[in-house]
Amino acid sequence: MRGSAGNARNDRKKGHEPAKTRVDLGRKPPQSLRPPRLAGSLRAAGRRLRRVFDIVHACNPPDLFFLIGGFFKLFGKKFVFDHHDINPELYEAKFGRRDFLHRLLLRLEYWTFRTADVSIATNESYRRIAIGRGRMPGGLRLTR
Repeated sequence: MRGSAGNARNDRKKGHEPAKTRVDLGRKPPQSLRPPRLAGSLRAAGRRLRRVFDIVHACNPPDLFFLIGGFFKLFGKKFVFDHHDINPELYEAKFGRRDFLHRLLLRLEYWTFRTADVSIATNESYRRIAIGRGRMPGGLRLTR
């Protein structure tokens, strides 16, 4: 491109030097990120979270919501899992195999049940899966 501003070689030919940016790696982090202040900020965020909501309600797919539910359980929130789909069986029906991904889906489902305070099953077969694979007979509710 002729006369483009981003071409350093053309700028040097015309007698211009490209701008140099100095990066100061020895600079201190902002006050809010220094360890004592960061700890205080996290405590304040935790106090704020305790007042905003009480329950995290999630449904699948994906079976990764246990990560979110588990995080908020650290702040005293309850995690309700609404079981809509049996992903390991869907994977097996679609791809016709029980491989690493099938086992991973089973583990994710298990961790979701174990993280949940309450699980909502939409029918009797999902209830049996929650009790069998999820090992959660206590906090299980069946809706129809």
